[in-house]
Amino acid sequence: QTPGGLYEPWHASHIIDEVLGPAAGSLPLVDYVPQYGGLLGLPLVPVSGLVAQDVAGWVTAYMSLLSILTVVLLCAIAALMLPPGRRMLAPLLILPGLLMKPTEPGALFPPGLQGLYQALPGRSLLPAAVGLVLLLAVHRPAWRTRWLWVGATAGIAALNNFESGVPASLAAVVVIVALRNWRALAAFAGAWMAVPVIYTLAVLASGGRPRFDYWIAFTVEFAGGFGTLPMPVYGNFVLILAVLTASTASGFAVLCRSARDQPSVAAVGGFFFGAWGLMMFPYYVTRSSSFGQLQFFLIPASLAAVWLLVCAVEVARAPRRGRFVNLGLLLCVLPSAVFLSGLIKAPSPADEWLRLSGLHGDIAEFRSTAWVPEPVVGRAQAADISAAAAGAEGPVGVFFSSGNIASLESGYPNAAVLAAPEEMLPNRPWVETRETDTGNASFRRMQCQSLQSSPLNTVIADARLARALQCPGFRHERGQGNLVVVTRRGT
Repeated sequence: QTPGGLYEPWHASHIIDEVLGPAAGSLPLVDYVPQYGGLLGLPLVPVSGLVAQDVAGWVTAYMSLLSILTVVLLCAIAALMLPPGRRMLAPLLILPGLLMKPTEPGALFPPGLQGLYQALPGRSLLPAAVGLVLLLAVHRPAWRTRWLWVGATAGIAALNNFESGVPASLAAVVVIVALRNWRALAAFAGAWMAVPVIYTLAVLASGGRPRFDYWIAFTVEFAGGFGTLPMPVYGNFVLILAVLTASTASGFAVLCRSARDQPSVAAVGGFFFGAWGLMMFPYYVTRSSSFGQLQFFLIPASLAAVWLLVCAVEVARAPRRGRFVNLGLLLCVLPSAVFLSGLIKAPSPADEWLRLSGLHGDIAEFRSTAWVPEPVVGRAQAADISAAAAGAEGPVGVFFSSGNIASLESGYPNAAVLAAPEEMLPNRPWVETRETDTGNASFRRMQCQSLQSSPLNTVIADARLARALQCPGFRHERGQGNLVVVTRRGT
């Protein structure tokens, strides 16, 4: 993906700002509440100075690299699940689901997974790594430390993103229990628990204070109606749920009957990805659509379908009984539907060229998380921030949409706990029931607690977002242009 190819800016801008948090000096679960996960941004810390010089170029290249790595992991997992001699088919079975586009070629919306690429690693990279390490642990029993690696990877995935990492961890636990390997379970649990302990000690050593209520904040808020979106009665998720359920049930049955030291690698993959998808699904109920992030269930569904295809081939090889339709061929229908639907609805090369070249026009603009299309804070606005901060009681922070980018551009720390602080406004502009908009009260409380406990005495805020900073102990003063200066009382 190129900086000019950001033609799906809504999810992209949130994820990009969270990934840039560590480079801007903000740590996830300490300084801000991650929705998609901020641990993936830690590798950018050593090059934070270079990132600040070209934010768009660095972050799009980095997210592209993570997305490519995710696809490679998924293909490697599918290859392990397929029989020897057929593993070269893995890309043909995985890529169609990733390229699926639920609209006609040339239409920009809905964008499909290839347009939502920024969210691909945030929700899938680390769980895919858990699945790969789990399959390798089963595939190579001589690897003595294998279960420690599985537990550590699962712990990192869970810490990075609650709603996808915790289901992946639970799915791995059930696999180990089904294999009746209690030593492996103990090693897994020890390594898993070591991850948050090490992160906590590292944060405390750096002078921060971990806030693990941030870890489940979005899950709790969505459960309380923060982002309600009615799901359609019927959609592609019906097929996906059928595939995930069939994969989980059949994989578990095979695992329970297999020997502990020689389990089926394909069955482990089928159960893990089926269970991961099913346990992740409740988070999206009433808050997504078939054209939205429900499409990400095509990722576990594709791997679950690989297992079902392996099962179907085994059944097809068995001796036929009677004159009825071959059961193996009948079973092939379910996984084939996932693969073929992706091929039928694949995007056109012309559409992909527009995406890569950035010729989509204004919609390809590198923009902030604001609810109205606008660019991120740039050099000119950073100069206005510096002018407003001149003479103010320090330390000074900033409060803007895509606040971590604003921090990198201006040099002042980000004071916002959300990548999209407009989601903390008392009356969100896009919510129909504005008079009774109480779905984000917890976020506003977290924001005020963070500001009150911070060393900041002055915050330069976007005037449209200043209402989210109505915190006890602070007063608002009108600044230059579109800025509001928020100062601590008594300074």
